[in-house]
Amino acid sequence: MPDDEHDHLIKRLEELERQSTQLDFELRRLRHDLLRYKSAAAVPPAAPAPPTPEVEEVVAPEPTAPPPAPVAKPEVPRVVEQESVQAQAEAGKKREAIDVEFWLGGRGLLLIGVAALVLAVGFFVKEAIERGWIGPLIRVLLGAGVGIVAVVVGDQIRARGYRIYGLWLAAGGFSAIYLSLWAGALLYALLPTGVGFALMVVVVAAAATLGLLRDSESFVALAAVGGYLAPVLLQMESASVLFSLGYLGLLSGTGLWLAYRAGWRYLAAVAVIGGTVMALLSGGSPHLHGTYLALLVAGALVTAERRRWAGVAILAAVFGWLTLLLGSSTWEINAVSLCAYAAALAAAGLGIAARAGWAGLGAITVAGGTLGILSNVGAPDAHGIFLLALAAAALILARRERWLEIALLTIVLTWVVLWLGRDGWNMLGLQFSLYAGGLWLISLVASLGLDVSDIRPAERSEESDEGEGSTAGEVDLIEAVRTLIGPQASGVLVTVLPPWLFYLYAMVGLEDSAYAESRGAIGFGLGLVIGCVYLAQTVWGTKNLRATRLTWLAGLGYAFWLVAPSLHWEGVVLARVWLLEGLALLAAGVLLRTVEARAASLAAFVLAAMSYYGAAVIDRPELDAAFVGGWALTALAVAVGLAVWGVAVERVEGPAPWESGIRPIVLLAAAVMFLGWGTVEIQRFFELLGEGDRWNLARDLSISGFWMAYAAGLLAVGFWLGRAPVRWAGLGMALLAAGKVFLYDLSQLSQLYRIFSFVALAIVLLALSFRYQKLRGADKEAEP
Repeated sequence: MPDDEHDHLIKRLEELERQSTQLDFELRRLRHDLLRYKSAAAVPPAAPAPPTPEVEEVVAPEPTAPPPAPVAKPEVPRVVEQESVQAQAEAGKKREAIDVEFWLGGRGLLLIGVAALVLAVGFFVKEAIERGWIGPLIRVLLGAGVGIVAVVVGDQIRARGYRIYGLWLAAGGFSAIYLSLWAGALLYALLPTGVGFALMVVVVAAAATLGLLRDSESFVALAAVGGYLAPVLLQMESASVLFSLGYLGLLSGTGLWLAYRAGWRYLAAVAVIGGTVMALLSGGSPHLHGTYLALLVAGALVTAERRRWAGVAILAAVFGWLTLLLGSSTWEINAVSLCAYAAALAAAGLGIAARAGWAGLGAITVAGGTLGILSNVGAPDAHGIFLLALAAAALILARRERWLEIALLTIVLTWVVLWLGRDGWNMLGLQFSLYAGGLWLISLVASLGLDVSDIRPAERSEESDEGEGSTAGEVDLIEAVRTLIGPQASGVLVTVLPPWLFYLYAMVGLEDSAYAESRGAIGFGLGLVIGCVYLAQTVWGTKNLRATRLTWLAGLGYAFWLVAPSLHWEGVVLARVWLLEGLALLAAGVLLRTVEARAASLAAFVLAAMSYYGAAVIDRPELDAAFVGGWALTALAVAVGLAVWGVAVERVEGPAPWESGIRPIVLLAAAVMFLGWGTVEIQRFFELLGEGDRWNLARDLSISGFWMAYAAGLLAVGFWLGRAPVRWAGLGMALLAAGKVFLYDLSQLSQLYRIFSFVALAIVLLALSFRYQKLRGADKEAEP
């Protein structure tokens, strides 16, 4: 019988023995429980009832035995069920204890024993060397001989049923042979370095062959580690780059192929780590290293995708980007070549992420591709084109898979790297602005028609051949980010960030270009264009755009329209431009019934007010005329604009709730601003007349008269429109004006002027009182 079949039968017999022992335990437990509760659960049969006498008996039936009463099945008490569950739990704990005991006794003691044996041999050899008992050649031969014996004995022990014990002993033997050859070649120079390396490779191949024949992944992985360490242990700096990379490529490729065929993911991980890390120790040709690294990462990713090993794929991506970043200076890869090899790694990573649906791999690829080129210098076009290509590929993948978090990561990293790398890459002036525009256009195209309300949750991929979910880590990562940020916020940031970043980068780039003097005008036109682009999406957007997305897209467009003038104008001129925008947006919002346009118009009026009053205190010309000057008319237009907005919103069919709530506040602000405008312009009128305090009395009386007239106007409008708030504002204004006249103005007048002022004030107040009394009488007549 072959050894493999013999080992398989022994394993099966051991498993059947454990199962039979467990079944015997469960049967004894159930038998004990049934016997315990049998007497308590049994129900005695009921006695048969006496027969009822018949009134008319036609045929006398033969006497028959009464049918036995059905015996109810005894119900197993709940205690039985609980004890059964408890018994199963105890049995499980017992099995776990047995497994831990087996591991400690079988493997733990084995490892300690092998280590003790190796130490004993080492101490003996050390003592023998110090005393001069054995020479270098004998030492090497003794170590190799002990190793060979350990390999043969270990394999024989494995064949007799002690698989783990025998394999570990054989592994120790191969290690002894391996180290003996290393000592003979490097420490004692008994062998040429090339011959020693070849013999060590033969030992590695023999160990891997034995591991394959015995179906042991750990054995083959240990042999692969020895293969990677052989050139390092022998300090083979003189080996050519082509030989070194060819050896590493052959070793890594063989490891990946064996891992794929046998389903050994840990061997694949060893091949990835060893193939990348060992490449860093080989300096020389940049193109050989770049090509080798790209092929290694691509092969590892393909292997991981075929086997559904998400962890191996992420490991390959991480070590690939780190190796490229750390080795680029050692290998003397220039900027253009670095971008080319980075593009190859990015294409492999994003391609496998798209095929397997691994968001984590996509995130690692984006992070590695952007940060990997940051430390490089020069070649601005190469870096710019690479960033554009990476952003386009990653955003297309994120859009197709609905990975908003990956899209947000791509946008943030590409824009940050473009900003941080522009000085090192010499990407200054208009060139910097153009590449920023390219990133914005790519983000815009990727976000067209994307609706965040249609984002599906991250799904676990199909199970691998081993029956384990292979993408749980990626799913948990995406779910964690989605919980932290939320799909709605991610969708808003994906659309909102790129245009504002482009606007900022474009203005910064124009400062260092030949168009620096026209920066304000270009910024104004660019802001209008960007605003039109996003407003166009609300008009010609795809059908799957929901109302919420249309709202913040329109808001983004209007925001650019409002910001654009600030780059070209300032002061009162900027206030006038915002006034014109506010009137135009209000007309559009009323005619087209667009609440976003009405909100933008209100924002424009508020910005106009802030701009005017912020500049009027400092920058208003001394000779600017009162009431009819440009500054005065601008302030009046601001107040009128707010009032027009409040009136227009009232006449809109179905205004938004926030519009109805804020409309009284806007009208009150307009009234206050008009009052302030009149007061300021009266003061300015008398200031322009000059001659010190001569016109102070006339100025104060004029202000009081304006307040009274304003109060009368508010009351008239309130009575006309039937609006109690307006009347209350007029009444309060009238009382304020009367208080000013009584407490301040009349104290400055002579007796004759004081009489005329009292008469005028009385006439106005009596007229207002009569109007209120008339309104009250009309209300009483209307009562039933």
